Amino acid sequence: MTKAPFIGKGERANELLGLIHTDVCGPFSISARGGYLYFITFLDDFSRYGYVYLMKHKTESFEKFKEYKNEPEKEIGASSQAIDEQPSTTQGLRRSDRISHGPERYGFLIIDDDNVMLIDHNEPTTYQEAMESIEFAKWLEAMKAEMQSMYDN
Repeated sequence: MTKAPFIGKGERANELLGLIHTDVCGPFSISARGGYLYFITFLDDFSRYGYVYLMKHKTESFEKFKEYKNEPEKEIGASSQAIDEQPSTTQGLRRSDRISHGPERYGFLIIDDDNVMLIDHNEPTTYQEAMESIEFAKWLEAMKAEMQSMYDN
């Protein structure tokens, strides 16, 4: 069974402050200067003008809305029509059903002060060792490909 395509249009504002989108974000693990852990955004759908207010507690959101609502009313004399409050739903933590696999390890990373080297096990470290190995044809092809890529770049 397939889902029918969405053909409707969303509600759009036809005047300033006709529709305001808002979102509360936070808490953040690192607070901003002044101890702010949250912020709330207001976006006027008609003008696309956005406001951001910093908050120390989530409970300040209604006060910040009142502050936002008064700001445009003072400047241009317009007022918002209605407040349609939709309850916020918070999803709790859930345990993943995905099976966790460790990363595949191909070698060891050695970090010096200036250099970073990747050392692989059982691989030749010199040209001579590569040419004396059983898989010398593969090593020769890999070296040619590497040289060609350096030449091309």
